[in-house]
Amino acid sequence: MLFHPALEVQLDALLAATGPSAAQKKRVTVNRELYQRQVAHLFDRDVHAWGAYYEIAKEALLIKEVGDDFFEQDDCANAAAIYTIIATTIIDNYYQSLDATDKLSGVIRVCAEDLIKCLAEVRDDKEVRAEILKALLAIYELFLSFGWGDVLVEDISKGVLRLATTEEKQVVAKWIREQEVGQEDDEEDDEDYEDEEDEDYENVDDFLFDLEADQLDDETYLRHYRELKRTDMVVDRLLKRGHVDEALKEVASTIQYEQDLIEVADVFILHKYDAEAERLVREHFKGLKGDRTLEWLKDYYDEHNDMQSALQMAGELLSKQKTFENYEEARRFAEPLGRWDTLKRDLLETLNKDKVRNAKLLIQVALDDERVDDALDLLNLVRSSKSSNDYLYGIGLDLELQVAEAAEGPRPRAAIEIYVPRAEAWIDLRGRDNYAAAARLLTRVRGLYDKTGERNVWMEYIAALKEKNRRLPALQDELRKAKL
Repeated sequence: MLFHPALEVQLDALLAATGPSAAQKKRVTVNRELYQRQVAHLFDRDVHAWGAYYEIAKEALLIKEVGDDFFEQDDCANAAAIYTIIATTIIDNYYQSLDATDKLSGVIRVCAEDLIKCLAEVRDDKEVRAEILKALLAIYELFLSFGWGDVLVEDISKGVLRLATTEEKQVVAKWIREQEVGQEDDEEDDEDYEDEEDEDYENVDDFLFDLEADQLDDETYLRHYRELKRTDMVVDRLLKRGHVDEALKEVASTIQYEQDLIEVADVFILHKYDAEAERLVREHFKGLKGDRTLEWLKDYYDEHNDMQSALQMAGELLSKQKTFENYEEARRFAEPLGRWDTLKRDLLETLNKDKVRNAKLLIQVALDDERVDDALDLLNLVRSSKSSNDYLYGIGLDLELQVAEAAEGPRPRAAIEIYVPRAEAWIDLRGRDNYAAAARLLTRVRGLYDKTGERNVWMEYIAALKEKNRRLPALQDELRKAKL
């Protein structure tokens, strides 16, 4: 593991000094060893084989869904445990695998983002908080060591600064200083090391200053962060001192960008000034609401049980971003208010004015309503349009195959007409993974021909396909594995 031993000892000591909380005593934890073995097992393969990193990442994300389920149930302790296991186990194997495709770092990234969310929710369980901090700092170290000083590094540092207690910040700062001493010793032994200013070290130095800033007097602290234009840090100190009006004036005079406004609003929420945060986000840009503003307000109203306002924000989001996720959110708020039927009718009327451009959402809604014929008609409409590239309108392979799967019962021949071209397209791409994907689709095709009583048509087709591709032994092998 990349955790510095001193960090683990210090955080555990902090836990021991304060004693277990009531939450710790009641909590039922997941079987960590089981999940540890599951994630470690993902690396029991030739990681340098073609497509191996993709498969590892895909399977790791499936395991992560268990953590997501815990999070949805407000069980952040178990969610954090699974995110931590996934991230740290991948880190343990990362230096050996050196994934050049960034698939594995993508998994680590989403785990880090969700760990920050968990840290925000877990307030009293010091053991869980310590575990989350350890995982976040291991990820921080990994990304810095590879020179990935990107948004995630900044998000982790900001998350720790915003959510860690003063005692936790002191432990983290001490660990970073001990790490720096070790790195300096290594650099002295490195003949090729050049004493140049490095952006990563600047990031760490800034992080260190922020971690130890609580120990500064107000005047020095405020002057420093105003010079850096760090309104979030200024507001944090002002609210700690109860200077709410001064904090609001600070925001009014400095915030120019939506993301900065959202970050500052979260600081107000952290200090339990919820009403002030809502008013800031709603009014700061004189009523103009970007996507992040609408998302924040929707979630705020949802958490405060204001379904009417949440529906308004969800409706505005849906009108700007016509996605099925936004559609479901609008339905979630509208149904309890008895407004869904009217809202849905008006939405479909708008979408149907440009069926090709809005085909993706229309198809998803049709599938959700179990209107298979409508979904097939929309798919054929996109294919036959002048701009017949389905990706231009965001249909894509996954949704097309969802339509085919839904059609297997009522419209098996329509499903065949989708599966066969896709299988042949996989074959044309070459490569064993693509051949295996084609074989999976063809297995479904065989079952559908059996269902329609056209086994002879299937036999003729598969024989012709094998003959056409007789010079592709890997394909022939995958077809044999699938018993085709």
